[in-house]
Amino acid sequence: MEKYIEEVINTDRLAREKVANAKKQLKEISGLVSSSSQDVYKKLMDEEKKELEIIQENIQREIDEVRSNCEKEKKAGLDSLEERFNAHREEWIEQIVANCIQ
Repeated sequence: MEKYIEEVINTDRLAREKVANAKKQLKEISGLVSSSSQDVYKKLMDEEKKELEIIQENIQREIDEVRSNCEKEKKAGLDSLEERFNAHREEWIEQIVANCIQ
C-alpha cells in the first residue's frame, strides 16, 4: 500500500512540476510575443511613414510641375496679349476715337 501512496505522491509531484514549468514557459512566451508585437508594430509604422513620405514627395513634385506649367502659360498669354496690343494699338485707338466722335 505504501508503494501505491508513494507512487501517487511522486506522480502528483511530477504533475505539479510540469504545471509550474508550463506556467513558466507561458510567461516567457507571453513576454516574447509582447516584445515581438511591439517590434512588428514599430516596423510597420516605419514602413508606413516611408511610404507616406514618398507619396508626399510625389504630390509636391506634381504641384511644382503644375505651378511651373501655369506660370509658363500665364507668361505666354501675357506675352501674346501684349504682342496683340502693340500690333493693333493704333488701329484700336482710332476706332475708339471714331466711335466716341459719332
